[in-house]
Amino acid sequence: MKVYHVLVGFGFDVLLGTLILSSLYATPSDFFLLEFLESLRIIFLSLSLWYFFGLTILTLYNVSKEKNVIPVVQENIPVIQYECINVCDENDQLRLSIKPKNLLYFESCDNYIVVYYYKDNIIKKELVRNSLKNIEQEMQKYNCIRCHRSYIINLQNVFSIKKNGRSYEINMGGSNTPIPISRGYIDTVKELLIQK
Repeated sequence: MKVYHVLVGFGFDVLLGTLILSSLYATPSDFFLLEFLESLRIIFLSLSLWYFFGLTILTLYNVSKEKNVIPVVQENIPVIQYECINVCDENDQLRLSIKPKNLLYFESCDNYIVVYYYKDNIIKKELVRNSLKNIEQEMQKYNCIRCHRSYIINLQNVFSIKKNGRSYEINMGGSNTPIPISRGYIDTVKELLIQK
């Protein structure tokens, strides 16, 4: 509340109180202006005391309230970022947003990609119109690499690599579908898994 609000309220209370008091106690023989000035003096002194005590109590209350508030310094608060992988279609429209730890792999399927991911400990899949070539570079920052012309895998969720005859395949955590590794990607995948 501003100071002028208090002053306007005080002036209004004094004027209203004076008019009421002077009209109640004025007699026809008395001069109204004298009764008004006497009433003004009484009301002004009475309301001054009430306003003084009221403002003092409010001020003390606000000061004690401010002492109990712990100031928050914004620069010392660490910013927690919940980064998600945003999977967009070929028109850059967002189709799926998932946490990196929940992503299993991407599979190419004609003009679409199939996104395999965990939701409530169940493997789900989402079909998005896009190509692996369009998302490959973007996915590298989430620890996802291409291991085959049809697959991009999330290295966080690789369970094992197994040699199957002359080729290799990857088993992703929770998935029973083995993912093939092309010969050109074997060394890269192994090296990145060792670093992980």
